[in-house]
Amino acid sequence: MSIKPALEDTPIEPDTIGIWPLGQSGYALKNAYGEIIFIDPYLTEIISPLNYVMHTRLIPPVIEADSGLDVRAVLLTHDHLDHLDPNSVVMLAEPPETQFYGSSEVFDKLVHTLDIPELRVNLVAVGTDFEVGHYRVHAVKAVHGGGALGYVLEIDGLTLYFSGDTVLFYSMREIGARFSIDVAFLCINGQAGNMDILGALHAVKLVSPKVVVPNHYDMYADNTDSPERFAYLFQQRYPERTCLILRAGQLHVVGSTGRIL
Repeated sequence: MSIKPALEDTPIEPDTIGIWPLGQSGYALKNAYGEIIFIDPYLTEIISPLNYVMHTRLIPPVIEADSGLDVRAVLLTHDHLDHLDPNSVVMLAEPPETQFYGSSEVFDKLVHTLDIPELRVNLVAVGTDFEVGHYRVHAVKAVHGGGALGYVLEIDGLTLYFSGDTVLFYSMREIGARFSIDVAFLCINGQAGNMDILGALHAVKLVSPKVVVPNHYDMYADNTDSPERFAYLFQQRYPERTCLILRAGQLHVVGSTGRIL
């Protein structure tokens, strides 16, 4: 079932943000002004032919990439197929208003390989700050291949941190020092240059968010870990904080100070 009707029709109250997980590390965000942003939308089967046994999607796409949804911007953390899905990007580029953001590697892929018009592809780097409608977006460091970045989004007093794919790194504490993070979305799969559960648990100490959402699990049988195990260890270590396991396609509304509505 496609989440397009919910994304189009669900009103979002002021001072809150609607979050729909898309699977893997992908998210759709909608604010009170009706502005929709996608982050790392992997919405096709492009990886499955690489290995039919281990790389068949376990989570079907929750929305069609060519649904025609009015997406204001697509933020891409890096050039790997489960984050920058060429099929999804080309389909999402059909509405002429949609803008794309990413590092030089992402820019080159979109402009020079996929022929997305250069005026619609925005080159960002660590330290770049920009606005998408009422969102204020900050590109922050990530340590991974493919020109990796993380993103911090601010909207109506809420601050969200998306680590993207990354290992744990010491200067992650600078992100926590610069921003008062309400919700941090952290990878936990522990493979191919990503934080494992213990690394993500320490990242919580460095970034100091009020709420943590684990991601990058359950898409492929050979590249996953247990969000329930992460949540259990999280509550042992950080009993004053909240861990939230989000399921693909389900709406979650976050309010001021990270409270879940």
